[in-house]
Amino acid sequence: MKLKRSIIIFPQFGSDINLIQNIRNQYDPLASKIAPHITLVSFVTS
Repeated sequence: MKLKRSIIIFPQFGSDINLIQNIRNQYDPLASKIAPHITLVSFVTS
C-alpha cells in the first residue's frame, strides 16, 4: 500500500513577496491560482 500526504504552508514573506511573485509568474503556470507557499509531500510504502 502506498500513502501520500501533502502539507501546504503559507508563510508571511514580508517585503520579499514582490520578488517571489515575479519569479513565480515567470516559471509557475499556476502562480495566479494559489498564493506563494511551501509544499511538503511524504510517500509511505509498506
